[in-house]
Amino acid sequence: MKFIGEIQNVSYNGLWLIRSETAPGIGLNVFNQQKQKVGRIVNIIGPVSRPYVLVRPARSKDPQLQIIGERLYILDDARIENQVKSGRKGKKNRKMR
Repeated sequence: MKFIGEIQNVSYNGLWLIRSETAPGIGLNVFNQQKQKVGRIVNIIGPVSRPYVLVRPARSKDPQLQIIGERLYILDDARIENQVKSGRKGKKNRKMR
């Protein structure tokens, strides 16, 4: 498992803000030290050198403020390919005039 960072803050809509050394892919599952899935990456913001990663928690009923400082991880590169959604699933239906 690859370390992505510690939870810095919790946003008003319940997303976790993590300061990361690298920019992982959007849509990847996030795990805690016990290798339990705790959420999914929904957005990456900030500078490229040290981006912020926004994670939607898997369970929104967890105590939000007690989780600040928890170390989070993603799976190694070999397993990432199976989690990332690729491309669009269908074409738009457009009528030709």
